Amino acid sequence: MSTQRPVVAVVLAGGSGKRTGLTEPKQFWKLGGLTVLERAVAAFDRSELIDQILVVASASDLERTRGLLSASSLAKVSAVIAGGSERHDSSRAAVEHLRDQDVDILIHDAARPFVSGDLISRCVHALADAQAVEPVLASADSLVKVEDGVVRAPVVRQEVFRVQTPQGFRLTVLQDAFDQAALADAAELTDDVTVVLNYRPDVRVAAIAGDERNIKITTPADLDLAAWLAESAESEPDTLSSELKAAKETSHD
Repeated sequence: MSTQRPVVAVVLAGGSGKRTGLTEPKQFWKLGGLTVLERAVAAFDRSELIDQILVVASASDLERTRGLLSASSLAKVSAVIAGGSERHDSSRAAVEHLRDQDVDILIHDAARPFVSGDLISRCVHALADAQAVEPVLASADSLVKVEDGVVRAPVVRQEVFRVQTPQGFRLTVLQDAFDQAALADAAELTDDVTVVLNYRPDVRVAAIAGDERNIKITTPADLDLAAWLAESAESEPDTLSSELKAAKETSHD
């Protein structure tokens, strides 16, 4: 069973890259000749389940982002809009741009350039039966609770999972949650599922299997891992569309 609503992929590309130690925003860092942003957007562009892509960039990088994507063969990008100072502000900007449309949305961090077609498919299909979905991964490590630098208690590992994107929603559900959170403390809103859990507690959020390769580039160590993943991915078919590769080979960027 699959959803009958159109699906919009929202790619959040407003990061600064400060924690990575880069001299420019990490979405513009090149991996194998393609930027992190292009790799993330291309994954949704080639999915048959995605109808359009909305990219949210920081206001200072808006024109650069538009220029980069317009030079690539990414046919489903419908708009590049300005976000806000915090991640949830950018998500809210996307929700307002799409407001009241009868669509499902997948919100994804551009800093995760290795999102797979299989994970996108799992998110979309899960929205046929749920109003919100979140990819999660089990922890292989033991976990503890720490307060003031002191280990206080163990955490039951089987009850705690790592969160990934894309996170999927019926647009109207996330829209209503953001409306109710309008005056909330920004520190509470670490991701979009958190907004729904806090302000639409009646909504069931389905947990689906994440992907270990779907890393988020945050630290200098992540840059090395991302470079290795990009190199290994080049040998796999359909990692990136041939049209996008061809466009970048002829680009003077």
